[in-house]
Amino acid sequence: AKETEGKLREILKPEQFKRLKQIELQQQMQTAGPGALVRPDIVQALGLTEEQQQSIKGIVEGLMAQQQERMKIFEGFREASEEERAKLREKGEKLREAAETAKKEAQGKAMAVLTDDQKAKLKGLMGKFIKLEMRGGPGGGRPGGDRGGARPEGERGGQEGGNRRPRRPQE
Repeated sequence: AKETEGKLREILKPEQFKRLKQIELQQQMQTAGPGALVRPDIVQALGLTEEQQQSIKGIVEGLMAQQQERMKIFEGFREASEEERAKLREKGEKLREAAETAKKEAQGKAMAVLTDDQKAKLKGLMGKFIKLEMRGGPGGGRPGGDRGGARPEGERGGQEGGNRRPRRPQE
């Protein structure tokens, strides 16, 4: 990761690299919740005390424990019958909603640990908000559609198969 970051610093202009880091932090805050606050660079930039770090780590660990419990439910998914899978999907949707609520609550608890000055610094580290659309699972987006990604609020993408290359004719 450090090697890649070094190469990016060489390629991008300083303001582009800074913006990339802002968007990266926004994405982590959106997907991982308060977990982004325990990154060493963020701890240092915000000047978190040891007590604050421990409080945030506790919040993150609690969130991760809940996540692991949810994952256990789907261990036998592949071997399950179609009827059992349908029940698991329904349960999974409810758990996903509960997970989003838990993540927001954890985010709120972690933000409550920060001082007003640290919250202002964090806002500066994240820069102007960009809506991040995360689609698909590991490895990319949906076939025939765009691959998600970051776009300014209100901007749409994915027209006519998104960013996929046209298929070659079959011989």
